[in-house]
Amino acid sequence: MTTRTIHKVYRFRLKTTGVHAEQFARIAGVCRLVWNLCLEQRTLVYSSSRKFMDSYNQLPEVTQLRKAYNFPSRVLRQKVRDPDTAYRNFFGGRAEFPERKKKGRSHDSFRVQGGQQEDLSAEDRLDRILQKP
Repeated sequence: MTTRTIHKVYRFRLKTTGVHAEQFARIAGVCRLVWNLCLEQRTLVYSSSRKFMDSYNQLPEVTQLRKAYNFPSRVLRQKVRDPDTAYRNFFGGRAEFPERKKKGRSHDSFRVQGGQQEDLSAEDRLDRILQKP
C-alpha cells in the first residue's frame, strides 16, 4: 500500500500600510535585482564556456549581497533558485525563455518559505520576516 503526502499551499495578499509596505517594496526590488543578476551571470557563463550554471554555484554570492542590502536571506535564496525552475520549464517546453524583470512591467512579488508553523499574530510574523536574518 502506498501513502501519499498532500502539500497545501496558502497564498495571501497582504494589505499593508506604512513601514511594512515600504519594506516589502524594497525587498521586491532587491528580488528583481537578484533575478536579473542570476540570469545575466548564467548567460555570460554559458556564452563564454558553454557550461550551465545552477543555483548551487550562485548561492554563496547571495551571502555577500544579503550583507550589502541587509535583507532576509530566505527570500534571496529562494529568488536564486527560481531561475532553475524557469530554465527547467523552458527546456521542458512548458514556458518561454526566462527574461529580465523590469520595474513597472513585471509583477513585483516574493515568497517566504518557512516550513515551521508558529503560533504568532500576523503582525509578529511580518516583523519576523522583515527582521535581520
